[in-house]
Amino acid sequence: MTTLIIHVGQHKTGSKALQSALYANRPYLISHGINYPFDPKGVTSPRPYEMNHYLLFNALRAAVDSRENSATLDHLRVILDNLFATCSIDTKKIILSAEDLFDMHTAHETEFVADRIAFGASLLASELKERDYDLRLVCYVRRQDHLLAAHYAQLIKGTVSNSPSIDEFYQAFQPRLDTNAILKQWESAFGTNAILVIPYETPYMKNGIVENFFASALEIEPPTLTVPYPDDLEALNITPSRDHIEYMRLLNRRQKSGATVMPRHHVLESAFRDDPTSTHGIASWLSPAARVEFLRCYASGNQQIASRFKLGSRLFQEPDPLTDTAWIPYAGLNLNRLLELDTKARNIAHAKSIKKQLHKECFVMTARLPPLVVWLLSTHLSTEDEAVAFKCLAGFIGQPGFDSILVSRIDHKLILRLWRRPVMIVRIDSKQSNFMRLFTYKILRYLGINFVSIASDQMSKLSAFLASHEYV
Repeated sequence: MTTLIIHVGQHKTGSKALQSALYANRPYLISHGINYPFDPKGVTSPRPYEMNHYLLFNALRAAVDSRENSATLDHLRVILDNLFATCSIDTKKIILSAEDLFDMHTAHETEFVADRIAFGASLLASELKERDYDLRLVCYVRRQDHLLAAHYAQLIKGTVSNSPSIDEFYQAFQPRLDTNAILKQWESAFGTNAILVIPYETPYMKNGIVENFFASALEIEPPTLTVPYPDDLEALNITPSRDHIEYMRLLNRRQKSGATVMPRHHVLESAFRDDPTSTHGIASWLSPAARVEFLRCYASGNQQIASRFKLGSRLFQEPDPLTDTAWIPYAGLNLNRLLELDTKARNIAHAKSIKKQLHKECFVMTARLPPLVVWLLSTHLSTEDEAVAFKCLAGFIGQPGFDSILVSRIDHKLILRLWRRPVMIVRIDSKQSNFMRLFTYKILRYLGINFVSIASDQMSKLSAFLASHEYV
C-alpha cells in the first residue's frame, strides 16, 4: 500500500524552505520511490506558492465553506485526481504539503472560523481513505509566544488592508494559538497514531527542517542539493525588527488612505539587511514576566500534546523566560530612526531604479552596432608620451570596420554606451600599471568588456594585437 504523507504546517515553521527543497529534489525523491506531485495545470503565483499544494487547501476550504454546493466537492476531487495521476504505480510514498491546512486559514487572515478545521480534516480524511492510501500527517508546531510574533510580522509585511497593534491582533488570533485544540480535530479524523508531531525548535532539528523531515517523515538521507531563498521576500520566513514592523505599519496606513508609498519589497530588503543586533521577535513586545504569564495559558495543552505524542515531559525544550531578566520596554519609532529606515529603503529603491534604467537603455541598443575600441588616455602621460600616443592613434581612429572614441576616464554614461556591443578598452600609459580601480574593473568584467593596458612605447604592437581579436 502506498503511504500518503501530508505535511500540514503550522504556519511559520519553515514550510517554504521544506517545500522548496522537496520541489528542487524531485528526481532524488523519485530515485527512492517517493513522489512530490504537481498538477501541471494548477500553477499559482508568486513563485514560492508554486512549490506547495495550496490549490488543494483552497479547494478543500471552498468545499467546507460551500457544503451544499456539490460543484466545490467535485473540484476538490479533480484536484486530488490530477495530483495522484502524476504518480507512477510503483510509488512507495507520496508527499503533499500545504501549511494552510493546519488551522484551515491563510497566514494573513485575522478572522477565524472554528468549524472549518473539524469539517475540513474529516472531509479530507474521507476522500483520501476512499483512495486506499496509508495516511500519515506531519505537523511542526511552534511555541505560542514565538508563533504570535511571527504571525503578526507576517500580517504587517504581507498586507496593507489591516495594520492592527499586536494587542488587537492577539485578540483576533488567539484561537489559532490553541495548538492542542486544533490537533485534536485532526486526530479525530486521522487518528493519533497517524500523526507525527515535531516541535519547531533547535533541540529537535539542529540542522533545519529539511534534514529533519527527510529523516523523520521520509526515513531517507537528506539531499545534497542546496536550494536558494525564494525571490519573493515576503514569502521568506524571516521576522523583521520591531522598528521595521512599526515603519511598515506606518506605510500600510498611509497606503490604505490613498497615499503613494514606497514599494514593499524595498522596505523588506532593507529590513533583511538591517543590523542583526536589532530587537526581533516576541521579546520586543512582551517582558519576560509577561511572556511567562502568556505561556501559562497554553502550558496544559502543550503538556497534553507531549503526552499523547510521546514527546517527553514537555513539548518545547526552550526554557521559559526568567522573570528577573533585565528588559527595556520598546520606546517607539523616533524620528531619527524613522528617517534612517526610510533613507535605507529609498537608497535600495534608487539603486534598483538605476539598474532597471540601465537594462532598459541597454535593451534598446541593437546587436548590429559595429565593434568599438575605447582609447583611454592616462592623465599621467608626459607631453612626449602623449605626442607619441596621438601619433599612433591617428592611424587607428576612423579606421573602417570599427568605431572608436577617445576618453580620459570611465563613467556611467560611457558604460551605457559600451553595453551589448563588441568592445575593447585600450589604456595607454607611460608604464604597465594597474588598469583602474578594482570597482571599475569588476563592472567591466560583469559587462563582458575586454581591456588591455599598453605602454606608450609599445604602441607599434597594438595593431597586431587588435588584428588577433574580433574588434577590427
